[in-house]
Amino acid sequence: MHKTLRIAAIILATTGVAACATFDYNPEGMNPTRMDLPTMSAGAAPALNTAPTPMLAMMAIAPSTDYTLEKNVSYGDLPKHVMDIYTPKTAADGAPVVVFIHGGGWRAGSKEQYEFIGQSFTQAGYTVVIPNYRLYPQVIYPEFVNDAAKAVAFTHKRYGKPLVVTGHSAGAQIASLVALDDSFLSAEGVKPCEIISGWAGFAGPYDFQILQDPYTSIFPRALRPQMLPITYAAEAKIPSLLLVGKADTTVNPAQTRRMETALDASPSHTNALYVDNKTHGGILAAMSISPRPDSSPVRPTMMKFVDEHSMPSCGVN
Repeated sequence: MHKTLRIAAIILATTGVAACATFDYNPEGMNPTRMDLPTMSAGAAPALNTAPTPMLAMMAIAPSTDYTLEKNVSYGDLPKHVMDIYTPKTAADGAPVVVFIHGGGWRAGSKEQYEFIGQSFTQAGYTVVIPNYRLYPQVIYPEFVNDAAKAVAFTHKRYGKPLVVTGHSAGAQIASLVALDDSFLSAEGVKPCEIISGWAGFAGPYDFQILQDPYTSIFPRALRPQMLPITYAAEAKIPSLLLVGKADTTVNPAQTRRMETALDASPSHTNALYVDNKTHGGILAAMSISPRPDSSPVRPTMMKFVDEHSMPSCGVN
């Protein structure tokens, strides 16, 4: 068993958090009607087509002076199979390529909302790829994970370098499944640990219940054990980093703790960062460097993880 790094930081919140009970998973970030269910308060209308408030601010101020942006690169045959590629003007030697999977409750979100993530990684010398993928109601699980795996395999083929796969919220669930469940990348003709040098999740739902619509439709009952990243944690071969805000009222930080415990018993190594006063969106907004870097350890911890994981997680045949 590997000793897990735990880091606590006292920082200012990126945004205010409405008072509500802690619950297990509520993708729209609204007050739940009961504990541990993905549900919304009565009469509340879900905001499905916007990024969390801290990220909207980041989208408005991310400049494009330190990188080049190649938009809508096709990684498959379908309209949603496109990615944006951010390439630093000054690349870090021997660096892995970062693949970032956006969140949005499996039914919203777009690569265009995350230019600040491209800026953040390229400023540190890393190429970062941000794909779109199909969303509900167009598809249900596991198709969005299949899309992400296709994007990851395409990226490796394009660059021939190890990859760090990361994501936020629903994107963290997707990214972790691509790394932990061999079947998704095996369908693309590659073995996860041979191309992924590490994976990281921001505020991920790793161990949650699905009891209400639309999530009962997104995740068919017969496939629900397979949808949970924690199912595969004990056999993990790829190093991981879990980041979560202690003020997250959208995905209960207890999920990260349970995932950390499960990964800690695996053959791989895991680190976890729990940050005081960071919300669900705030933990990712802390990656921004505009107009000035966040004072929390979120971005330094993420960049250190990428820097330290530049080799495949297992031998390549």
